[in-house]
Formats: sequence, C-alpha cells, structure tokens
Amino acid sequence: MVGVFSKLRAALFDATRMRGYVVYAAGEVILIVLGILIAIQLDTAQQLRQERRLEQAYIENLLEDVRFDITRSEVWFSRFDGKVNGLLLAKDFYFGDEEPEDLSEFLSAVGKGGSGSRGAVLAITATYAELISTGNLRYIRDNAVKNEILDYHTYKDFIEQYMSNLRSEYAPYTNSGRPYSPRGGLAEDTRDVPVALARFKRPEFLELVNQELTYAYSADSVMRVHR
Repeated sequence: MVGVFSKLRAALFDATRMRGYVVYAAGEVILIVLGILIAIQLDTAQQLRQERRLEQAYIENLLEDVRFDITRSEVWFSRFDGKVNGLLLAKDFYFGDEEPEDLSEFLSAVGKGGSGSRGAVLAITATYAELISTGNLRYIRDNAVKNEILDYHTYKDFIEQYMSNLRSEYAPYTNSGRPYSPRGGLAEDTRDVPVALARFKRPEFLELVNQELTYAYSADSVMRVHR
C-alpha cells in the first residue's frame, strides 16, 4: 500500500512539475511575442516619424521652388510692357515717314522688343523630379495637396516647352543692324544708325515685328495663368 501512495505522489509531483514547465514555457513565449510586437510598433513609429520629416522637407523644398518660380516669372512681367512698347514703336516707324526725335531712345526701345523671346523663362527645379523618379510622392499624405503639386508642375512643364518654342528672328535681325545691350552702357556708333533704320523699313522686318508681338501676347497669357 505504501508503494502505491509513493507512486501516486511521484506521479502528482511529475504532473505538477510538467505544468510548471508548461506555464514557464508559455510565459517565455508570451514575453518573446510581446517583445517582438513592441519592437515592431517602435520600428513602425520611428519609420512614420522619418516619413513625416521627409514629407515636411519635401513640402518646404517645393514651396521654395514655387517662390523661385514667382521670382523668375516676375522678370517676364516686369519686361512685358517695355517689350510690347518697343515692338509697337518699331511698327509705327515702319509705316511712318519721319525719323524719331530721340534716335538713341528709339533704338533702345526697339532692342527691348526682342527681350524674353529666345527660350524658357522658368528654370527647372529638382524637387519635383526627385519626387517622381523615386516614388516619394507617396509621402505626401494629403491627396488634395498631392493633386495640386501634380497640376502645378504639369502646367509648368507645358510652359517650359511652350516658351522654348516661341522664337523668332526679331532679335538677331535688329541686333545685326545695331548691337543692343539690355543693361545699357553700350558704346554708341553713329555709323550703325542709318543701317539700322534702313533695315527697319524692309517688309521682312514688319513680319518679324508682328510675329514677335504674337509671341509676346501668347507667352504673357500662359505666364499669367501659371501665376
């Protein structure tokens, strides 16, 4: 009988010990799983913080690019009136019979008629290109903002191509008769004046004036939409 009780006690002890092992092992597994979950959560939180910092940096750079675009485009608007005025004076001279009272001022104005018509006005910036090429546009969370970015730069690309195609031979034609300096201070050579005036009376010059006027108003239209 004593042997039976001893065996029962041993069996109970083994079962109790086994349960302890199982509980201990289960606890270890739970701790490991919790540790993994916490690590994943911390890693995810850190990644989200990095993405938010990246998003903020991109937005700040995009805003800086827009400010740069505004500064560059203002160059066009500041010159537009002088450009058109010079072209209209040139056209009036073609159809008129008298020489302008101030030849130096007239020739300078005619030279300004060719400003801003030999290429793009806005410089290409790198931030948007990086967003597209790397796929990082996904970091911009607000879809409305993302769409505005896409619309803005799509139209900007259109302007770059459009402006680069607005070319006439007006500037080379006028400058070949008399050199022009947009900043002034160019030495006057009176020998150029009669040559230049004679060239401004030719039919091909009128064609160039009209073409340049068309380009000027067309460019001004798309630039104002962009602004």
